[in-house]
Amino acid sequence: MKRIFITGASSGIGAALALQYAGPGVVLGLAARRKDLLDALGRLIPEGVWRHDRVDNNAAAHIKASILGPSETIPVSAGRLLLGTWQAVMLVELDGPRERRLVVTVR
Repeated sequence: MKRIFITGASSGIGAALALQYAGPGVVLGLAARRKDLLDALGRLIPEGVWRHDRVDNNAAAHIKASILGPSETIPVSAGRLLLGTWQAVMLVELDGPRERRLVVTVR
């Protein structure tokens, strides 16, 4: 499985790269300002236009979740997350609201 991380994914070249690389066998990590990321996903994957919507009217959430991926690996050193200046950890609920179980493993 190929893992690709794209910064600036809310617009321009970053958004174009996200569309280019999204697909089977790829775990795509996108970074942008929190609201910008959700706005970008909304523009890239519109609601109500997918064949799967005939099943549960929820295709856009499933596609967005597939692009974002189910997990993230973040290095830790001396008990601190090693994040870049503009990086943050966020949980994005695309299929709710509903209760979720969040699992954090530190090795």
